[in-house]
Amino acid sequence: MHMAVVPDCIYQQEIQQNNYDPERSDQITPKHQNNEEPPKHSNEQPPEHSNEHPPEHSNKHQKIKMINLNNLDDQYFKQYFSFTLDPFQKIACQSIQYNHNVLVCAHTASGKTLIAEYAIHQAIKQKKKIIYTSPIKALSNQKYHELSQKFSSENENISVGLLTGDTTLNPTADILVMTTEILRNMLYKQNINVYYLIFDEIHYMTDRERGVVWEECIIFSTSPCIFLSATVENAEEFASWVSVTQNRVTNIVYNERRVVPLIHYVFPCGGTGLYRIKGVTQNSTLDS
Repeated sequence: MHMAVVPDCIYQQEIQQNNYDPERSDQITPKHQNNEEPPKHSNEQPPEHSNEHPPEHSNKHQKIKMINLNNLDDQYFKQYFSFTLDPFQKIACQSIQYNHNVLVCAHTASGKTLIAEYAIHQAIKQKKKIIYTSPIKALSNQKYHELSQKFSSENENISVGLLTGDTTLNPTADILVMTTEILRNMLYKQNINVYYLIFDEIHYMTDRERGVVWEECIIFSTSPCIFLSATVENAEEFASWVSVTQNRVTNIVYNERRVVPLIHYVFPCGGTGLYRIKGVTQNSTLDS
């Protein structure tokens, strides 16, 4: 029996009324910084992916329970990936097995995209469509080429499409990459039922001009969602709002380990170049 180690940064946002305001950007302190006890282990088995919504819960915040990973251990993931997944990636993939929404907060180059790729693998396995959205056309084009190379080149029966304001390629594809505005316009016209909706760079929702697009996509969506970002400030408030709006449990997965080092420099007035600040760690905060 294989049990995964539970990071102390995995939470389950239960369905409950809240006062989330998309216009606010006040920071929410992760619960694991409040010295709370880590989540307990459980022998519960993950169910098959279903379209049924989970029942409502009474607790506002509940750390996600550890689940027996007999069929989600390292051997299980080898059919999709040639390397060992990090704990936060395994837990996020487990959330997908439960048909939950999942918000992944992790630094750049830490492996957030792998979670989206796992969802795509599952969609292909179940012969369902999946949608990947990004905030800008250039990123959509890049993701289209990456997913085409990874999935279509390996299996000619798997199709990847692209929908932006400028380009329309294979709009009936199994894997559709599009800008968030395109998805919003589609949701205005019809109900879209796909395996998952993937929102890359979900922090764009705080943008005063374009943020309403993400908000409307979430409100009109009937499919579970994956939210990816490195900079979600009010993660728990946001997850609580999503849970209420969609009547679906939303898990928050944190990974605070930096893969790309954070180095601080200053450019002094009258100086001739950049100077590196010594003695500043990756977790330090520089006050203005």
